[in-house]
Amino acid sequence: MSARIMRQVADLASAIEPDQSVVFRWITDSKIDSLSGRTPFEAVMDGEGALVLSFLDNVLQEGRAVVTRIYSNASRC
Repeated sequence: MSARIMRQVADLASAIEPDQSVVFRWITDSKIDSLSGRTPFEAVMDGEGALVLSFLDNVLQEGRAVVTRIYSNASRC
């Protein structure tokens, strides 16, 4: 089960950062406050892969919102 979730985490993270070495380091080394100070790998191994996927989905949604605002503001000029 955790292997499948980890693949989903890696796929979503790759949508944010295409460099696979950066994605790997983020998954294994980045302590994230909203994951209770754990790395994404640790959270998945603790059975909280859905929390990591939700975190990544929020990052993607925020990124889309920023891009939409930029294009919206640019079209007004």
